[in-house]
Amino acid sequence: MTLTPTKISQDLYDQDLMLWYQETITRLKQHDFNDLDIENLIEEIESLANRERRELKSRLFVLVCHYLKRLYVPSRQDYRGWDATIREQQRQLRQILKDSPSLKNYAHAQFPEIWTDALEEVNANYPNVAFPQAWSLTQTIEELVSPEFLVKLSQQKQS
Repeated sequence: MTLTPTKISQDLYDQDLMLWYQETITRLKQHDFNDLDIENLIEEIESLANRERRELKSRLFVLVCHYLKRLYVPSRQDYRGWDATIREQQRQLRQILKDSPSLKNYAHAQFPEIWTDALEEVNANYPNVAFPQAWSLTQTIEELVSPEFLVKLSQQKQS
């Protein structure tokens, strides 16, 4: 049996993924579309898109949990750390949304699930704290990840 370029690519995919990536990039740059391992290329692109969506959801979950802790848990010694986490999640989310603006719609659609999960998490960790049962702090994802949002919330909390 002789190995065709496609067969080599499929074998390479199973044996050394990084080398398969490099080989695929080379073929794409050379416009060598006939010898591409299309099935695995599609699978990898789908996987990449799924990873981006998972990262977005994960960062939004962490952000919402920390907003809830910051606003409702009376633990001043933790505020600084929570604020740092909020700022980092906001920064990363702004970059994700800048790179992939279409994820804003996905984030908005997933927010009810993220909210439910975050509320479950903070209720489990702080059973004596009365958290709101509905999100009412922002209308948009852009506002949620805005650097001014934490400042605004902190000022409201102090009032």
